Amino acid sequence: MTYPNENSGASTAKDLARDTWENAADCTERTVEEGMEYVRSNPIPTLFAALAAGILIGLLIPRHEPSARKRYVDGPLDELTDLLRSLRDKAGGVAEEQYEGARSAIGGAIKKAKKRFHL
Repeated sequence: MTYPNENSGASTAKDLARDTWENAADCTERTVEEGMEYVRSNPIPTLFAALAAGILIGLLIPRHEPSARKRYVDGPLDELTDLLRSLRDKAGGVAEEQYEGARSAIGGAIKKAKKRFHL
């Protein structure tokens, strides 16, 4: 039994890819040449178009960097404030637990004293 030549399809695909690449390269080269010719023959409109494009891009891109005060003073102070609030909340929880324990112990001691002294 004989099989068809498997390389014939690969060769055709390779040739097709090479032709497509060459056509794309030629088209790109022609487009660049036409663009260069247009720029040479119309420098003023091209300059204004480039200027307008630059202004548009400049308006679209955010360029606000934080000030030195915001970066080196306000930012770290905000972080420190958040840290201190977190610590305060944790300490407050511990203090509340201890207060409840002390209150309970004092209440128990007062009850015992009242019973002992019949008050």
